[in-house]
Amino acid sequence: MKNSKIRIARAGMLGVVWLAATGQGCATEQEEGDYIAPAGFTEQQTQQVVMHGFNFLRDENNVLRTSTSLGRQLRARAQQRNAEETQDDPALRGKLEAVFHGTYADGMTVSVATHPRASLRVVPVGAQRVSPRLRKDGALVSFEEAFPNVTSAFGGRDSKIEEFLLIPTERDVPTLSYDLQPGPDFDHFEEEEGRLWAYARDGAGLFTLEPPVADDAAGKRVLGSWKLEDTQTGFRITAQINLQGLSYPVLLDPTFETPLWFRNTSGQPSSRAGAAGAFDLSTGCSLVFGGAITASFTLAQDLAVRCGNRQWKSGMTAGTMPPRRAYGAMAYHGGATNRVFLYGGFGETTSLGDLWRADLTCSTPGVSSSCNISWTQIPVPTPGPGQRFLHGMAWTGSKLLVFGGIKNTGEGLRDTWEYDADTNTWTQVCTTCFGGAKGLYGFASTTLVDGGSRSIYVSGGYNDPLSASGNFLNNVYRWTGTTWEDVSAQAAQLPLTPNGSVLGGQPTAMAPRYLHWMTQTSSKTLMMGSGVFNNNVSDTYFEDTWMWKDRSSESLPNQWIRGVVPLGSSTTNFPWRRESATAIYDETLKETVLFGGLTGGTAVSNNARIYRSFERNYTFTQTCVTTGCVQVRLETTFPGLDETTSPKCSDMQASFGRQSTVNNTWGLIDGFNNAAFDGSSCKRTIVTARIPSTYKDYVVRTRDRRYHEAAIECSNSSTDQEITGAAKPICLSNGGEGYSACGGLATPTTLSIPCETF
Repeated sequence: MKNSKIRIARAGMLGVVWLAATGQGCATEQEEGDYIAPAGFTEQQTQQVVMHGFNFLRDENNVLRTSTSLGRQLRARAQQRNAEETQDDPALRGKLEAVFHGTYADGMTVSVATHPRASLRVVPVGAQRVSPRLRKDGALVSFEEAFPNVTSAFGGRDSKIEEFLLIPTERDVPTLSYDLQPGPDFDHFEEEEGRLWAYARDGAGLFTLEPPVADDAAGKRVLGSWKLEDTQTGFRITAQINLQGLSYPVLLDPTFETPLWFRNTSGQPSSRAGAAGAFDLSTGCSLVFGGAITASFTLAQDLAVRCGNRQWKSGMTAGTMPPRRAYGAMAYHGGATNRVFLYGGFGETTSLGDLWRADLTCSTPGVSSSCNISWTQIPVPTPGPGQRFLHGMAWTGSKLLVFGGIKNTGEGLRDTWEYDADTNTWTQVCTTCFGGAKGLYGFASTTLVDGGSRSIYVSGGYNDPLSASGNFLNNVYRWTGTTWEDVSAQAAQLPLTPNGSVLGGQPTAMAPRYLHWMTQTSSKTLMMGSGVFNNNVSDTYFEDTWMWKDRSSESLPNQWIRGVVPLGSSTTNFPWRRESATAIYDETLKETVLFGGLTGGTAVSNNARIYRSFERNYTFTQTCVTTGCVQVRLETTFPGLDETTSPKCSDMQASFGRQSTVNNTWGLIDGFNNAAFDGSSCKRTIVTARIPSTYKDYVVRTRDRRYHEAAIECSNSSTDQEITGAAKPICLSNGGEGYSACGGLATPTTLSIPCETF
């Protein structure tokens, strides 16, 4: 609650809220469809948000809830468990719910579905006791005369709940304050440039209270902030926003939101770039060591940890410490050793070739404040990996791997070494298998953990350290066990707009770069972003994220996926630009920890962000239904959904297409139609002719109609094709906004492809 940092202000959101204004500022009742826009407003001038039908429902006790809240309760009842026992339910991650308590003056209770006891009851101060009016399609809840002459309306989606206050004249502006009454598991707020971040007692990020925004009838937008005060029963927040000089009517908008990225600053390390980091499986903690704490290369020597309680403990020192360094590498070594190791880096005056074991012990498992560190230096034989920095280090499942980087002379390294800590032996696997002809540095590396297997990947980098005429790369390499394999051949995803239509003029693969970050996500994809490109004149700092999917086990092309571009208020929650940041995948919490980095030529960041990916799976199956496979059944299945869940089975829609053998173009077989629940599974199925001489591939596109009811359906026009640029369409996604596609070869009689992430 006392922390205060500065970040970027928010932009607009999706969709449009339509409200009606009479002389008294009341909304007129409509049939299914939208409210009428207030006089003087245009579509571009109104505050914007996605509105979904049946987002608000009444339960058996006539209590008005969001569909997420009601669905969670019904699901728990069907499973014969307590509705509050939802912490381990992955289907509820990141979903926001609200319950309205009778009248506007009674307020509403907001919580995240996985933490219902970490709730806030939000009671507007000085409000009138007016009853809610639910729009007939359930998309909006309105309270007329919430304050004198002011109409309040609520809308949103699973990750966002917004209130809109329509203020007809300047004399009708209320003092916008809310009393917040916390539930038993709610812990604290943190402030950041007018935004409030809410946290549970277990350290989990819950949601944000976005800064209030006002849009006036002339199209002017004003951004405010929240004043937070402690009270005897909880908190009070008051909108701090200057409405002078606005053209009325004015639309005022406070917002609750659950971002994909969440800040994590409690006790975090001091600002730094180029720190070494690793996840310690023995303690369930993320470790960060060293780094440059200023752009002029002042070095750190302390260790910071973040454990299962999601709190940082920084400044950890011991009697014997590794020398100060930046651009070293850390990795966990399993087996009998079961410890994290640190190798190399650049010290005060020279590169280093030393090996250190970090013995982290925690008296209370998962609680970082109870942890202590001791260090042991392990002698490295000669010959051995030698001095290096900006290199990679990873655990293969049996040995540590050290590879690439730069020598003390500045020459690029092309070798790869294995270290077995259980026997304390080094083995040089190859001398020239990494980094091309002149070595590679500034690359990003990570280990993809899938069950019991661990695969090591490298992306990007600069391939000629001693020359300014080298190349920045976007290649992806995978360790085979004996060498590095270039797995860069991709069928790039065509970027899509948030409503699912093709977005022209955008890149279809991550731009070449170095000093970026990479980690895995809980959906078994690689995520990378930020970093720098230099054209020998100036640096370009990237602010994007990309996903990369290895499909080689499915005999399909590997794939770039453009990460979700933040929309609306989420812009401030995004990692944005950072060079030489530290990225760690927490294998216990299934979260990505992204910390620090240079945000420009002179600025070093202490900004920590946590990526909390949540996905929904589906499958695409092709089955022959006649002798000789003259007809084929195309079926997509959404596991775990029925008509009581959120989303419901009928929220899922599927569209089927096929690719011509003659000219490779894609055509529509069947447009978007809802899936059906047959009592056991949620699926959409069609049967169509299979003519191998005419059609060679089939594809299904899916969407959650709550997000994408207005998505453009496929056509064969030059400006809006369903799928282009890939001979074999594969699982695609636009980064969590609810739209994806999956396809496969038509030659097998039966083909089932698992698809994910929308």
